[in-house]
Amino acid sequence: MSQTDPNAPFWAATMPARSHCRADVPAIEEFVGTVEQTRKSRKGEITAMLVRPHVRGRPANATAPLWREPNADVYAQRLFPELQVWVHVNYAR
Repeated sequence: MSQTDPNAPFWAATMPARSHCRADVPAIEEFVGTVEQTRKSRKGEITAMLVRPHVRGRPANATAPLWREPNADVYAQRLFPELQVWVHVNYAR
């Protein structure tokens, strides 16, 4: 994984986390999910990805009180969506 590579691109998940990480496409595919689509810059570099996460729906161990709430299905969809959009931090249309 490229967490220690200072030259690896910065990527951010748009929802739900909106967090930044330094990773390359193979690392995202290994640890997050399958890249379904990409968008490239004029230079041909990948600037955005549609990712189908490995983990979707409720977690295998759903013992936390959150999963007994009436809106548990909504929470599961927000926390473990079917698809995620990852964009480079310098993404521009």
